[in-house]
Amino acid sequence: KDASAADVLHTFVPGSILTVDAIDNILNIAPRRTGSVVAHTLHEVSQMLSAPGWNPYVSPIEVLIEDNQAAEQLRLPQGIIPTHHPRLGGAAVFRGTHLAGWLDEREARGLQFARGKAKGGILVIACDPDGREDISIELLSATGSLLPEFKDGQLSAKIEVKATGNFVELYCEPRAHVDVLNERFAKAIEEEIRAALDALQNRFAVDALGLGLAVYQRLPEVWKQVEQDWDRVFATVPFEIDVKARLLRQGLTSSTVEVR
Repeated sequence: KDASAADVLHTFVPGSILTVDAIDNILNIAPRRTGSVVAHTLHEVSQMLSAPGWNPYVSPIEVLIEDNQAAEQLRLPQGIIPTHHPRLGGAAVFRGTHLAGWLDEREARGLQFARGKAKGGILVIACDPDGREDISIELLSATGSLLPEFKDGQLSAKIEVKATGNFVELYCEPRAHVDVLNERFAKAIEEEIRAALDALQNRFAVDALGLGLAVYQRLPEVWKQVEQDWDRVFATVPFEIDVKARLLRQGLTSSTVEVR
């Protein structure tokens, strides 16, 4: 993003000799750490390009420039710039082979949730009724399904997500009942999904979700009616989102550990 491939290959990642190896490691780790990095293989991208009613999306690489005089003195392989670092996050959305726009990290993870591909990351929910204190939740697992429906001449779709999470940081005592916290956890996921849908339907009118492919597979007669104008149809499809989220509360205790 805003850089050439050569610019990226000249960046520096501490602890790595070859930038390409460092980026490969980031692509393997970041999806589970943040959930907002999309690590698609070339085969997966080619599937999106060839499938009916589906447009590809991938995480871009940016070059961050650090103002660090000490780093400039590092002895590195020729061509590597010690103050330039690669950063991955968000998603570039394509209409066919042409760039349609960018999703930020929250929207990218929302798209991953909707597709059942979210692997990790941290979500923050309110701990108290006033929303002044927060709890950080680590996403442990998530599954999702996309179900199109055609009724009374109207195409609609339902996204179902099931997720589990664990408390990571508590900035307050979790006074809310666990059922309330589960609802807030689910709401946080739903809001990310809706942010992604808003971008895809209203900003880009591009189906990177794969709803068109689901219609093609499940409702072939309907697909024949809409395929020639699918971008416009996709932008008007109403979505129902059903998220069931559960906090496992691992490692919590209400008493102080006594040392023997």
